Amino acid sequence: MKEFISRAKYLWDKSIKLNKDKKILDCASGNGSQTSQHWLEWGVSSDNITAVDVNQECLGTLSDLGVKTVCMDLEQESLSDRLGDEKYDVIVCSETLEHLQKETADNLLIGFLKALNVGGSLVITYPAKAGKHKFKYGHCRQPNNTEIIEVVGECFENTESSRWFVTERHPNEPACFLMFTGKKND
Repeated sequence: MKEFISRAKYLWDKSIKLNKDKKILDCASGNGSQTSQHWLEWGVSSDNITAVDVNQECLGTLSDLGVKTVCMDLEQESLSDRLGDEKYDVIVCSETLEHLQKETADNLLIGFLKALNVGGSLVITYPAKAGKHKFKYGHCRQPNNTEIIEVVGECFENTESSRWFVTERHPNEPACFLMFTGKKND
């Protein structure tokens, strides 16, 4: 569990803590063990979180905690089709882009822009090195900061990037972190 707490804590310190009274979209949330469950423990209201994932069973955990959940396949559906005109102040996309083909990932990033309020923040994490994955939706490519910034970077006032925590479970697999803040006008 230490690995997951480290990721949740890093995201908390970098973005969520400052926005805990804002509307948050947790994209590809799973059961929220790496994200939303901790944010709830740390004071974010369940009314402020929407969790999106392909696995309905995983979403059930968050639904039981009062979080609005949306089950969707990011490769087959667009965010706007499922979320409508819903807008968020913070969107977190943690460990997702490496599971999507580049065109699908780019479309998801554009969907984030449409769903993000002016002034909002977009937080993206991905493994520094994509590896084999035991689940149905395995790693199919290695994202990089440059390609992500090319799609959404000009739409924000600020961009912060870093490599961050290394876990006991995966000591040689740091993750990358990108945070875009101050979304400009639509």
